[in-house]
Amino acid sequence: QQIRLPAIGSVINVLKEENFHQIQNWEVMVAGLESSLKEANEWCSLYENIPSDLLNCNTLQELQEKIVVVSGQLKEALTDAKFPQANIKRLLELVSVELHHKILILLRSHRVLQVSFKEFNALIETARKAIILWERALDEINVLLGSSQSRPDVFEVVTTEGKKVMQQILRVRTTRSDYERLKTNIVRALPPNDEFDAISFLMDAYGRLLGIDPFPTSDIGKEMWKEALQAYDGCLHRIESEIGERLKRRFEPIESVDQMLCLFSQISCILYRPKIRSALKVYQKRLFSHLQEQIVLLKAEQVQHTTTYERIKLLKEKKAKLGEIKCRLEEVLGPQWNQFTEAQALNLQLEEEMRHCNTEKIFAEWESSAREQRKVITGPLLVEAKDGISVNFDTTVGNLFKEITQLIDLGYSP
Repeated sequence: QQIRLPAIGSVINVLKEENFHQIQNWEVMVAGLESSLKEANEWCSLYENIPSDLLNCNTLQELQEKIVVVSGQLKEALTDAKFPQANIKRLLELVSVELHHKILILLRSHRVLQVSFKEFNALIETARKAIILWERALDEINVLLGSSQSRPDVFEVVTTEGKKVMQQILRVRTTRSDYERLKTNIVRALPPNDEFDAISFLMDAYGRLLGIDPFPTSDIGKEMWKEALQAYDGCLHRIESEIGERLKRRFEPIESVDQMLCLFSQISCILYRPKIRSALKVYQKRLFSHLQEQIVLLKAEQVQHTTTYERIKLLKEKKAKLGEIKCRLEEVLGPQWNQFTEAQALNLQLEEEMRHCNTEKIFAEWESSAREQRKVITGPLLVEAKDGISVNFDTTVGNLFKEITQLIDLGYSP
């Protein structure tokens, strides 16, 4: 009946409704029933073997191996004329339901929210790979079915079921991973002697999830898990708010840029939490404002210098300081620091000043000017004069020699 064989279905309907008077020819019905039962027995032998291979698995790794075996059996059935394609599709749907249900059962048996994080990741990854393996098997079977479309009819049902289970697994992984990350970062960011024991509050909030099934199949179970997650998120918001308030009190007396960068560096690992980042936004803005003032001071140092060497040297030093500011911000606030709204002005200012530190144009102008002078020395460099020994070239050549030596020290080739 699950395979939906038409002949058996019609007989079952008659028997259920006890409409025996509708049967005009018992012999024909019995013959048809015998033929259908024979067909049903063939299907049962196929159907019973396939789910049993899956249901008897005790580990997710073993389930992966059985998926390969089952997909092979289904491919063989496709080449057998006694198994019509329409019924094969129905069988695929039934097998998929069994498979995805088995994955959730195995995950549930491991108490994934309580095992070590390393074991948790291994279990989730194995379950994810099992679903992907079945999806690939369906793709291959779909090709054998000769379909012109990608997973039509029952394949859409099968794929949707797999996506639901995959999403369920990934949501649990996100919940556990976020908890482990926050726990680790709180230890790194907050002083151990802080009177607010954030770790204890966090572990207590997470502990309330442990009594709830994270892979529910019933509507009641799904509602319970949803409510548990909402309560857990509410606890996280309160913990983050308290952490934010305590960090604000640490930032308030600080005015020095170095001290602010140092403190931001200590707590950078928890700034990804929205409540904490929101609480410290004003101090982040203050930091960016102080750095903008430093850049303005660097710009003010740009005075007119007489030599190319002095101009290039100053610009190189300025570029190094700007790069140091940018690198420090990336170390403290992360590589995406310039995505913060309050950082836009500072980022634009940094980029503009970095463009102004292009020394290649200055060197090219100096090189062109030096070639145009066409200075040529004839005779010896030193000559004897009445008052002693003097050089055999004018001061402009001497200055050119001096600049060449200085530019070589800055890394330019002669």
